[in-house]
Amino acid sequence: MTSVKPIHFALALLAACGAVRADEFGAMPGLWKTIYSLEAGKTGTAPPLRWHCVDEAADPWQAYAELDTSLHACKSATYERSLSALKWHMACGATPSEGSLVFDSPKHYSGTITTLGGKGAPRRTLHVEGERKAACTSPSD
Repeated sequence: MTSVKPIHFALALLAACGAVRADEFGAMPGLWKTIYSLEAGKTGTAPPLRWHCVDEAADPWQAYAELDTSLHACKSATYERSLSALKWHMACGATPSEGSLVFDSPKHYSGTITTLGGKGAPRRTLHVEGERKAACTSPSD
C-alpha cells in the first residue's frame, strides 16, 4: 500500500471542502533555486543553475515549467495542471518535447523535461529540481 504525503492529503482535503480555488497552485512564492542535470550516461551540457523570484500571481507554467503557453508555432500542445503538478506535451517547431514537475511540498519539486528528437535529433532528458530558498526582497529580484 502506498502512503499519501501529508501535503497532498491536506491540499486534496482543502480543495474538496472548497477552501482552495480550483485555479490556485500549491507552490509558495519566493526565491527559487532550480538545478538541471542531464540523464545518466548522456553527454552534452545542461542549462545552468537558475535563481528566480516567483510572486503570488505568477503563472505556474511560466514560473516553474518555464513554458511560453502562448506559442503560435505549436502544431499541438496539451497541458495538465493540478494543485501539486504540471504536465505537458508540445509539438512546437521541429522538435517535440514533454515534461512534468511534481511538487512534493509547497517548497520543493522535481521532474523531467524531454526533447523527443525528430528529424534526426537525439532524444534528450533533463532532470529538474527546484527548491524555495527565501522570500524575495523586492519586485526587481
